[in-house]
Amino acid sequence: VKSTYEKGENLTTPVLFTSLSSISNGRPNLNNIDIEKLKNNLINLLEDNNFSSIEIDSSLVENSDELYNFVELLSKDLKKLNYKLYISLSQKWGNFVDYYHYGLYNPKIGDKLNIQILSQNSDEIRIKAYEYTTLQSILPGPISPLDWVEKNIQYYISEGVPREKLVLGINTEGYLWPDRYFETNYVKNFISQEKQAELVDFSESQELVSKGETINQSFEQVALTERNAVKGVLVTPTLKSIDDLVGLAAEYG
Repeated sequence: VKSTYEKGENLTTPVLFTSLSSISNGRPNLNNIDIEKLKNNLINLLEDNNFSSIEIDSSLVENSDELYNFVELLSKDLKKLNYKLYISLSQKWGNFVDYYHYGLYNPKIGDKLNIQILSQNSDEIRIKAYEYTTLQSILPGPISPLDWVEKNIQYYISEGVPREKLVLGINTEGYLWPDRYFETNYVKNFISQEKQAELVDFSESQELVSKGETINQSFEQVALTERNAVKGVLVTPTLKSIDDLVGLAAEYG
C-alpha cells in the first residue's frame, strides 16, 4: 500500500467529475450521458493537455451497471494509448457498518460496490482515509484516527484490491471549528447540511497550535486557539502522525 503523501505527486491528473459537469446539467449522472461521447472527450482532454492519467472522483462512484460498463470501456482504450486510470473511493471500513450519520455528507457511502471490477480496470484505487469527522460535523473530532485508517485499508484489501494498487490518501490540513466540545465518537456527532469547520493549511495550523492551548493529543493534535480574533478548536495532523500513517501504509506492502 502506497500513500499519496509519500509519492509526492504533482497535480497533473484531471478529475472526471469536472468533465462530467461540463457535459451534463447539475450533478453528474452516467444514466443520462452518452458514455461513448464522454469517453472520447476525456481521451481528447488527455491528449490536448499532455496529461498522462485521469481520475474518477469518489463523488461519481456508485453501484450501477452504467459506471462499471463505463470504467471497463474507458480502461480498455486508455491502456491502448498508455494512459493511467485512477479511481478514488470514499472512506469505508465495513459492509455492515451503520453509516447513517454520514448520510448528509455522502448518501452513497453505504452502497456495496463491486470493488473487484473497479480494481481490475484501474491502475490505482485511491482511498480517502480521512474525514472520520467531516467538515459538516457539528462538533470537532478526530479526522484520521490511526486504528480507523487501518480498518479502511483492511476493508479494501478484503474486497479484492491488490496491495500494490491501493493508495492511501493522507490528510495534511487542519480542521477549525468554533469553540465547541470535542467528540471522539462519530456516532454521537451529528452531521449537518452546512459546513461547520474551515480548512487550514498545515503551516498555519502549526502556527495556531503554538499560540493556543493543547487540549487533546492522542494521535492528531487538538488545540483551543484563536484565528482572526475568534476562538475555535483546531484538529490538525502533526509531522509524527503523518509519518505514522505513511508507515502504516508501508506495513501493508
